[in-house]
Amino acid sequence: MQKIAIEVLEHAIQAGLSGAEVDMLLYIARYQNEAGIARGIYYKDVCENIQISYQAFYDCKKSLVEKGIIYAEKNNFFDWDITILNNSFLGKENFGRGYVSVASRMVRSETFRKLRANAKLMALFLQREWQISRKQTGKASYQMLKETFLMKFRGLFGVADRMLRSYLTELQPFLSVYLQEGRKFFLTFKENEGKNRNFL
Repeated sequence: MQKIAIEVLEHAIQAGLSGAEVDMLLYIARYQNEAGIARGIYYKDVCENIQISYQAFYDCKKSLVEKGIIYAEKNNFFDWDITILNNSFLGKENFGRGYVSVASRMVRSETFRKLRANAKLMALFLQREWQISRKQTGKASYQMLKETFLMKFRGLFGVADRMLRSYLTELQPFLSVYLQEGRKFFLTFKENEGKNRNFL
């Protein structure tokens, strides 16, 4: 299904996930069914894909359970059935406010994996908003007043404006940002990683 409900994304932001925890959540989301359940998750596959140790797998799984992001149940000696909580798309509940796709080339790239956790989560949140804006307006860029942007993400991440700007800078391989007259952001996701590095 490869979707994460916006409520789950917001919970992940507020829970203060580590980079490895974000990577594990995104990996699980790639293999979940419409009920939000990924069956037969093999720990070695996860470790190889997101490049963490076996112990880190168990640490991340435990932390994600404690933070209320997932529920994990042992399938057999090696495999786990993992449910992303509140991520079912069987009904209409998670189609209301929307979702983010984890099927993009950006999410699967090595460059994305090396980002800080909050930069990854900001990228997912902004990509959703950009896609909605493009569909509604037909314009290539997502426009937002600078103060509105800072206020919105200050509330989501609970960090200072300087840190938010550092996340934006970190997203340079994927996102072009133009600040018009110091007051309005124009944000555009790049089609190909590494192309068009014109940035703030």
